[in-house]
Amino acid sequence: MTVGYRCLPLTHLPAPEGDGEFTDLSWRARVCGVPVIDVRGFAVSMPRFDLGKDHTADYRVARLPDVGRLCMLSLAIDDPQGRWLMRDAEIRKLRGSLMLEVIDRDGKVICHAERSLSDYIWGYWRGADRLQQVDALSFQPRPE
Repeated sequence: MTVGYRCLPLTHLPAPEGDGEFTDLSWRARVCGVPVIDVRGFAVSMPRFDLGKDHTADYRVARLPDVGRLCMLSLAIDDPQGRWLMRDAEIRKLRGSLMLEVIDRDGKVICHAERSLSDYIWGYWRGADRLQQVDALSFQPRPE
C-alpha cells in the first residue's frame, strides 16, 4: 500500500489568504531512486523594496498550511549572480538594521528579531541571499 501511495504525485499545499505570492516548495526525497519521504514546504513572497532606503511595511497572511514542522521567517535578497556569496568581510561592514516579527491574529508577538544586517545569518539558496535567525524567527502555524 505504501509503495502505491509513494508513486502518486504530491498533493498541493493550500495557498494561504492575504498578502504575498505563495509558492509550494514541497518535494519527494528519494533513496536509491525510490521516493521515500515527502518534504513539505512553502514560501510566501512579499513585494520588493530598495534596501538603500528606509522601509516599513506590514504584511498579513492567514491560514498558513501546516507542514508538520516549524516554519521560519526570513528576508530574501535577490542576488542571482551570487555577489554577496562568501563575502563575510563586506557583510560585517553593513550598517543597516532589520526587524522581523510574526504576530498572531490576537496581536501577540510569536517571534521577533531585530539586529544589524551583519548580525543575521546569511544563507544562499535559489538565487537569493536569505537573512535569518533560526531560533528567533521559527514558529508553528496554528490551525484556524
